[in-house]
Amino acid sequence: MAGTTAAHDHSPTGRSTERTMTSLLEAFHMSQSLARAPHFIKRAIVGSLVALVLALGSAPAAFAGGPLALYFYGPGNNTFVSVPSRTEISSFADSITVEARVYVFNALARQSIVSKRKDTSGGGGYELRVTPTGKLNFTTFSNTGAVKASIDSLVGLPNSNWVHVAGGFDAATGSIWVAVNGAYRSVSAANGKPAAGTTKLQLGRSLLTAGATNYLTGYIDNVHVSGVARYNGNFTPGCYDFDPNTRLLMRLDQVFLVGSTYMTPASGTGYSALGELGGSGGTVPGLIAGSECY
Repeated sequence: MAGTTAAHDHSPTGRSTERTMTSLLEAFHMSQSLARAPHFIKRAIVGSLVALVLALGSAPAAFAGGPLALYFYGPGNNTFVSVPSRTEISSFADSITVEARVYVFNALARQSIVSKRKDTSGGGGYELRVTPTGKLNFTTFSNTGAVKASIDSLVGLPNSNWVHVAGGFDAATGSIWVAVNGAYRSVSAANGKPAAGTTKLQLGRSLLTAGATNYLTGYIDNVHVSGVARYNGNFTPGCYDFDPNTRLLMRLDQVFLVGSTYMTPASGTGYSALGELGGSGGTVPGLIAGSECY
C-alpha cells in the first residue's frame, strides 16, 4: 500500500516530463485563487493534474499530488518530517490551534502527531499526541521545557480509521482544549499559551534531549497550525484551506506553506532548504491514499 519516492528518469523524455511537471506545480502552488476555491472545484482541478502526471509517467511519486498522505513506519524506523523553527510557528500573540487528520494503527501507545517542543532551557512549544490510553492530548510548554497546560480528550481515538484531531489554547476564554472528530473538551488554563521555543517542528515523533521518541505508526495528512482558536465547542470537522490566520499548512502531497513561504518537494529525501523529509539517517515516509480532504 505504501510507496517510496521514485527515482528520476534522466533520459530526454524524462527531463521533458520533469520540466512539464515543474511548470504545472509552480502554477498550481502559486495560485492563490485555487487555494481559496471551493473544495469541489479544487478536487476537480487536482484530479485532472493527477491524471496528467500519471499519463506523463516519470514524475516522482511525491509530485503526484491529489489525495495522498504520508505513512510513518513507527518505532525503530526513524521516519519523520521536520520543519525548521520559524517565527510563524513558534510565537503566538494569544491563541493557537493545531489540527490534522490521522490514521493510527494502534492508539494504545504514546505517539506524537505534531511536536514542537524541547525539554531543556529555551524549550517552549506545543505537542499534539496520542496517550498510552488511546486519548488525544494537547500540551503547551514553558521556555524551560516544563508543562504549562495539558488536556486529554474524553473520546478515544479509533484504531485504523481516519479521524480529525485538534488541540489549542483559547486566550479569550483562558482555556486549553482538545477535540477528536469534533468532540470538544476544554479546561481552564489562564497561562496556557506556549512559550516561543526554537526546536524544529516534527511530524510523527518528538525530538527531545534524549533523542527522538514517541514515534507514530500510521498515516498523517493535512496538518494545520493557526494563530487563532478555530473551535470553541463541539463541531463537525470539514476541510480547511489557508487563510490570514494560518501559520503552517502541510497537505503532505503537494506543498507545505509555512507563513508565506512555500516548501516544495525536492528530489531524493529533501524538502528544499526549508524542510526535511526523512533526512540523514532517517527513513523517508511512504505515500498512501490520503484522507478525504486535499
